[in-house]
Amino acid sequence: MNGTYYKNPTFPVIDDNNIDRIDNDIDINTIIKNNIGKKVIVHMNYKDHSVFDGIIECINDEIMIVSNYENNTSYLLLFSYLEYIEFKEKISL
Repeated sequence: MNGTYYKNPTFPVIDDNNIDRIDNDIDINTIIKNNIGKKVIVHMNYKDHSVFDGIIECINDEIMIVSNYENNTSYLLLFSYLEYIEFKEKISL
């Protein structure tokens, strides 16, 4: 069946020695735990798009607490709504 009509697919060869990447064993919770106390902007998919600005206070498997000391507010954020996090400082892996 695979004669002249369809060619067998070819896939590029990737040399693992030339790839700059983060260790596969590091997950988002570990990265955030390593950066507790740093200033962040958290983008959430809650009520269309919500943005929370503050400092990471604590984290577990389902939630993250971000505190904004300028307006004396703390946010309990669910990971199920997380889009992405902007770190305002260099992150620690």
